[in-house]
Amino acid sequence: MSIGHIVAGIAPLVFWDVSAAAQSVRQPVTSSASEDVPDAVANRVRAVAERSDRLRAFLAEPRSVFIGVDLVRTKGDGDREPPPLYRTRHYRYSDDVTVTSLVDLAAGRVVEQVEAAHVPVPLTPGELAEARTLALADARIAPGFREYGERLVVEPLTVRTGDPEDPWFAQRVVRLLFRVGRNYLSNPVVYVNLSKRTVIVEEAHHANHGDEAMIGRVIATAAIAALLPAAALAQSAPCPKFNPATGQPGLIEQSFPASPSPGAPAVTWRVRFAHATGKGLYITGAWIRTAPAEPFKRVLWDARLADIFVPYEAGSPRFYDLTNFNFPLVNATAADAGPCGHIIDGKVIHEVTGYGLMWKDDTAVRHGQELVLWATLDSANYNYVMRYGFRDDGTITLRLGATSRNLPGMERMGHMHDGLWRIDMDLNGAAGDSAYTYEHLETTAANTASDSFTAYAGGVEGALDVVPERFTEVVVRDTSTSTPRTPISYEFRPFRNGAPRHKEGFAHHDFWVTRYRGSELLYQFPQHVNGESIMNADLVVWHMAGARHDPRNEDGFFQGNLWNGVALIMWSGLDLRPRNLFTRTPLFP
Repeated sequence: MSIGHIVAGIAPLVFWDVSAAAQSVRQPVTSSASEDVPDAVANRVRAVAERSDRLRAFLAEPRSVFIGVDLVRTKGDGDREPPPLYRTRHYRYSDDVTVTSLVDLAAGRVVEQVEAAHVPVPLTPGELAEARTLALADARIAPGFREYGERLVVEPLTVRTGDPEDPWFAQRVVRLLFRVGRNYLSNPVVYVNLSKRTVIVEEAHHANHGDEAMIGRVIATAAIAALLPAAALAQSAPCPKFNPATGQPGLIEQSFPASPSPGAPAVTWRVRFAHATGKGLYITGAWIRTAPAEPFKRVLWDARLADIFVPYEAGSPRFYDLTNFNFPLVNATAADAGPCGHIIDGKVIHEVTGYGLMWKDDTAVRHGQELVLWATLDSANYNYVMRYGFRDDGTITLRLGATSRNLPGMERMGHMHDGLWRIDMDLNGAAGDSAYTYEHLETTAANTASDSFTAYAGGVEGALDVVPERFTEVVVRDTSTSTPRTPISYEFRPFRNGAPRHKEGFAHHDFWVTRYRGSELLYQFPQHVNGESIMNADLVVWHMAGARHDPRNEDGFFQGNLWNGVALIMWSGLDLRPRNLFTRTPLFP
């Protein structure tokens, strides 16, 4: 039985009203939008979980490790949200098994417990300390680091493989990065196998694409260290108008046009967001009011990255940059916010910005505007920009940007950054949504074209691949309408320059659509697919959007053993475009 069904039986239930028509959204009183679990709460949750028979037996085994506690949101009846549950994870070295427990802290009981092998989980601080100690005690490594003394910073990256034929399959392996100041040492490449308590030392992979020495001399003579001063970011136009603060942490509203013009219909977004260590920034609800006299209508329950998969061309390493780590968000700065942005919780950038020309008829013109929330995940040598946009035409944009610095020792090796998105669409409420496939076909054999609109995967859970020649889109349609006989829907349009494919089962297709089940939080396919109907149901759309990184010579150079370079940002994601959400487009003049 899944959590989505279990929570209905928890007593007592206290619901927070997050209905679309409500004029304010009531949430637990917190000082910020952070969903990091305080230590005192985590200890109580852990105690409840470890009282269970399964975990008592599990912890009696040698080398069983408590991983941590995080918060899990679930659904109640209609558009109401019950209090959150808490997830604990415990890992066992002997067979690479993880026990996940979902705990109702108010009731003091475990509501669901799952034992699974070969799933990604983060390393604990104790494991990371053990890896560092083993590496720095190795005679092949220690002498080369003496010159750096206390300036040397050691950063860990967990390495996992989903291939049973890989010699590291089902083992806890850590890649250690060594940084001095802002730059990383290219050599040595060090792995620590915690399962076997061994240290592996390799030479760096430096495949050149040209005359690197010349590039290095040219860049070294330029003043590349200078950063753009904040004053240079000033814009000529006035800053847009922000709505007043709602007074509730993690809840914002924005009306458009942000600089009102006479006669323009007002569109207002209400967006709730949260952030947590190991998860980054995510959306926990979005409502839209399509005209001033209309009520708010919910369109989104939850949108987030379930994981970020980073496989390298050599076949290893293969990183899961969310589920295998507890990476934090970077503190936001004034340079991040620019002259018009706001900083929330010290981590999240809140902007109202233009996204370009949307309509023009001779001298009549209309530019689009959007509410933007973004934050940066500190993923060791990489930074990930998690960006969510809510546009004045009802479009929702989901973006992942990969940037900062290439992996030390593999600075020239191509790799992917695959954003694995989980999108829980609730159009005017959770029930009544159906998934369809839209395609448009033009051929060189005829002057005519054709369109098709069919039930996604025959109306049941399954996978779908985007065919560019067919303009393939996933469409989520609700039974409710904006005008008679025009049901509202959202079209899922990938934002990418290719279709990543990998040996792992989840990476065999672009899209997956499933019914909502509260326990299904990880991007695990085809395991989540069980043939249930996706017509007139509560649906979740899953999408893999890849950004390909093929490093260039101009991206950096070596200064001895230090790599001085950058990885310019690479974007991927998808757009959720509405159809029949409005009685008329809000961008009409």
